[in-house]
Amino acid sequence: MKWDGLFITLPKEFLIKGVNNIQIQVECLYRNDGTGLHSFTDTDGKQYLYSQGEAYFNNRVFPFFDQPDLKSYMEVELFAPKDWIVLSNEKPVKIQAFSEGDYEFYSFPRTKLLPSYLFAFIAGPY
Repeated sequence: MKWDGLFITLPKEFLIKGVNNIQIQVECLYRNDGTGLHSFTDTDGKQYLYSQGEAYFNNRVFPFFDQPDLKSYMEVELFAPKDWIVLSNEKPVKIQAFSEGDYEFYSFPRTKLLPSYLFAFIAGPY
């Protein structure tokens, strides 16, 4: 794979007819304009997170093919403070204590086949 700062290019020799799987690890910044992965500190002093992917802003959360005719299965794993509520497109399959009981680990199963802009999650002391 090659990344030019905006696009990921996949060399043809690594692609096959049929199903291709790509795994990418990425780190993105929080947004505070209501798009992508939005982070907001409310007047209560607590942080609230949510993703806003429609119409094409999930590209600020993770890389994906942004074409209406291309859909995919997606899954997410999150660490969050123990007192937070964490939701995604699917119900978590396991929740367990992590690191001295301050955090919990959430693993959400693979979604149904979705357009990338419909993948979502929220996290915070809602």
